[in-house]
Amino acid sequence: MKNQKHMKQIKYLPINWSNGLKLSGQHFIDAHLHMVECFQHLRAEHVTEYNYGIGMPLEHHSSSVSVEVVGAGAESSTIRLNHCNAITLGGSTIVFEPELYGSFSPEFTLSDLGKDAADGGVYIAITASYDRLIPVGYPDPNEIPLRHPHLLPEIQITAVPVQSGNEHFLNKDFVIIGKGLLEGRGFVLDDEYIPPVQRLAYSQKLRTSLNGTIVHLNHMEDCIGQIYQKNVDDSRRSTLTSNVFTLCRAIDEYYAHQFFQIENILIEEPPIRYLQSINILARSIFNALRTIPNKEYEYMLQYFYEWTEISPSSFETTVGDVLSLKYNHLDIAKTDRVIQRLVTTLDAIIKKMSELDYIGLIRENIIISDDSNAEQERTKKKWRFLD
Repeated sequence: MKNQKHMKQIKYLPINWSNGLKLSGQHFIDAHLHMVECFQHLRAEHVTEYNYGIGMPLEHHSSSVSVEVVGAGAESSTIRLNHCNAITLGGSTIVFEPELYGSFSPEFTLSDLGKDAADGGVYIAITASYDRLIPVGYPDPNEIPLRHPHLLPEIQITAVPVQSGNEHFLNKDFVIIGKGLLEGRGFVLDDEYIPPVQRLAYSQKLRTSLNGTIVHLNHMEDCIGQIYQKNVDDSRRSTLTSNVFTLCRAIDEYYAHQFFQIENILIEEPPIRYLQSINILARSIFNALRTIPNKEYEYMLQYFYEWTEISPSSFETTVGDVLSLKYNHLDIAKTDRVIQRLVTTLDAIIKKMSELDYIGLIRENIIISDDSNAEQERTKKKWRFLD
């Protein structure tokens, strides 16, 4: 159970305007900060711990965020923010575009962190300070006094050790946009890391993952049709065939109820919805396989093993990992790996079953026995999750 979310304490109050009040620039700045705070509180009402983070790409950019590491050595390396669009859990918008900010460039030098602190890897985080404003824009020579016409919040980038970073405080006013690792004498960005993102559409890795899942599901649906066609009326149909049908029906029913959402809606949802959908698939399989008697169930998984080299323990671990996974918005890559393992494992099994002349065909030079020896008993105790 996650901690209850609280609204940030009000910091800026409305100005009590009165006729004859001697105005200063600070009055207008305070009024501006009050409006910013109101918008943040309003936005925070709709931001949750699983839908904040990286937003849509800015115009003329293919990605929502870009970070680079400048420098050869770890201690002399500088992390530089090129552009970004994000929202914090507290409702603050963080937008950095060089064309808007001119010569200002958010940077962080790793020497400020210390080598020992970076040994376990660091999160790269950004924040926007709306009470620290930067003058931007081209001055108008006809205006007196000469000034930059606009103000933008100061954007800061920093690195926080993974081992000592407090996620609760980081989430509120910061957005983690990357992860870095010490590699040899240099500092490199972790290309596998997926930062918190508002929607799947805003992450190239998640878009690729979702497209791959759609391909696997479509392929499984076609293969299941071939399995039915070959085996429904086959005189060699056995208990094993019926049990494989049970697995196929679980996938089939999931496809019928979930595929439209996966193909058309999920791309505009936060990543937790992706896990939710695949969790339904794993749960459907789990519930279906519980209806198969133990001995027949074990025989079926052993049959899969002989044809696909996917062991019973690997199959059960793959399904169980999806069922037991707790979503972490700071570790979306782990969620993605677990999802991909399940859909690729299922696709491999269903594909191979569809290629057989009939379910029950014995692989040449391999005998599958119903008898359980001591080794099978030991293995069974390790991977049987339906007990």
